[in-house]
Amino acid sequence: MATPANNPLLVTGVSSAGTNTYFPDTLFITTPAAGTSLSDLIASGLASLQSGNILQAKAYFYAAVTNYLNDTTSNGDTANFFYAVTSVAGVNLYSDGTPADLNSVGDILDNVGCSPGGRSFNNSTMTCPKTRPSTTPTGSQMQTFLYNVIIPKLQTALIYLSELPRPQGGAS
Repeated sequence: MATPANNPLLVTGVSSAGTNTYFPDTLFITTPAAGTSLSDLIASGLASLQSGNILQAKAYFYAAVTNYLNDTTSNGDTANFFYAVTSVAGVNLYSDGTPADLNSVGDILDNVGCSPGGRSFNNSTMTCPKTRPSTTPTGSQMQTFLYNVIIPKLQTALIYLSELPRPQGGAS
């Protein structure tokens, strides 16, 4: 906790808005431990998906595909498949604090008036209280978002999906 040398509330026109206790889930994503087995990474990723934490699942599957890049077993295929799926499903749902740049789904939610502090994403359900002024993004802004954010995610997914099915035990 920091205490300023001068009390800002003594300045004309400055008032307190209270404490912001909102912390986005992305701050709580743990990085899988080095040396975690492929099957453990997959199991942790699937458990994260079942609890509705897509971004954590994405982190586990990313660790699986990068740490076990040349795995040609069914576990390697499973890691590739679920990383592809979570790459698309886990498009950043949080704002970077600059809604005008539209580089995350969170920025779009900011623009339509969805309060970042009240957002929750659980089991494919989103709660979004409208506590902010709404400024709907233009068609051009949405096109740019799709081109700059969504298309690269789909291309990543296609790369990992193109690895499936892998030949098992001989020429295919």
